[in-house]
Amino acid sequence: MASDLEEQKKLLLPILQRAEEIQALEPRMAYYCRLYAIKRGLELPKPTKEISGLIKATFAQCEKDKAAVKPDEEADRLYCENFALNVFKRADKVDRAGRADMNTCKAYYAAAIFLQVLEQFLKPGEEVEYAAPDLLEKTRYALWRAAAPRPPPAQQHQQQPPA
Repeated sequence: MASDLEEQKKLLLPILQRAEEIQALEPRMAYYCRLYAIKRGLELPKPTKEISGLIKATFAQCEKDKAAVKPDEEADRLYCENFALNVFKRADKVDRAGRADMNTCKAYYAAAIFLQVLEQFLKPGEEVEYAAPDLLEKTRYALWRAAAPRPPPAQQHQQQPPA
């Protein structure tokens, strides 16, 4: 039971943490992060009591934010895609300049989550057809770069940027 809870937390909490981090500056993207977390939570075969409570609380937060966000699926899809790509591009720019550090890893990880949040805009059976058709590649790359080992701080100036 505890392992089920831990696995379910790993699935939902990173998304909800990103929503909390950006709530003040990007309430629209935070709203869609929460909706995506709800969607992922509802797809769980047997959610634990704690996860069910988390889903209900997240749903209540979405309902509260809905009036301020005024969702418009098509316009918001483009907005969220642009936001996710901007986070990715900023991390990639720092990385390619050879100045990557733990903050760059965190930015890549956040970008990967924001790119995954875009999945909720797909209709059943629909392929990814956004302005940037390589979103899946960018997501995988961001996750890979977020997990890439970094040299100790004293050696970071010698690190080569990615090709």
